Amino acid sequence: MNALNIKDIGQFRAELKKRFLEKISHERFFRLAATPIAYTKIDVSSDIDKANAIFLNPPYKRESGWTTEVIGKFISTLEGLENDDYTWRHLIFLKNGFLEFWARVDDSFCWKQNSDEMQVHPRLYPYAVCEYPMSFFNLLKGLIDAFSISSGYILEGGFYNCKGAYMRPGHPKSIIYQSDFYKPVYWDHDYPLEFREKEIENNFVPEQEAYKTVIEIYNAFGISDKEAIPFFDQNGKFFLKDKG
Repeated sequence: MNALNIKDIGQFRAELKKRFLEKISHERFFRLAATPIAYTKIDVSSDIDKANAIFLNPPYKRESGWTTEVIGKFISTLEGLENDDYTWRHLIFLKNGFLEFWARVDDSFCWKQNSDEMQVHPRLYPYAVCEYPMSFFNLLKGLIDAFSISSGYILEGGFYNCKGAYMRPGHPKSIIYQSDFYKPVYWDHDYPLEFREKEIENNFVPEQEAYKTVIEIYNAFGISDKEAIPFFDQNGKFFLKDKG
């Protein structure tokens, strides 16, 4: 089925999500997806190579960071562009303006965690939790500007097959992050930890939308104090500079 032929936005989003779930099977993954509200009226097929150039030189990048940079090469399909590797990070951009990013919840996403513990209780690393959304929303805004997309977007995503996952508050070098007295809240459910679907205008500020997503993730793990969220100030200003 060519997803570009689906005229109902609910069915279109369901089809793309179904493909994602089939690809990952029972593996742990993080997903972010953005669908243009007016997706049936958007066609960037005549200049799709522009997206490839943006992928290779994205608006947000950091050496060795947790970003939308992927491995493998980008391939053209009837529907758009995607990289040919599904094992680590995957990026999809369709000719109707749809953007999707996946990242495996593995020893990179759970950086510096004991491998035995990670198999049962993956500890989501703050750099990954904060930087992936920051990178994604910057990439989305770069594509919107490059293709002059006037439509707003519907955002969705979450963590899949991540029962037992948890987070700790603060910067990884902070006392509270490293302390034994903090008792984590585990995601003890068989169903995915999914974000609330929401609509954004095309002129959104990337770091603000990233901050909102990060707050929602931390809240899901029982961390409601904004001061416990690293790399953003309480106005949503992003300031990550070190290498993790």
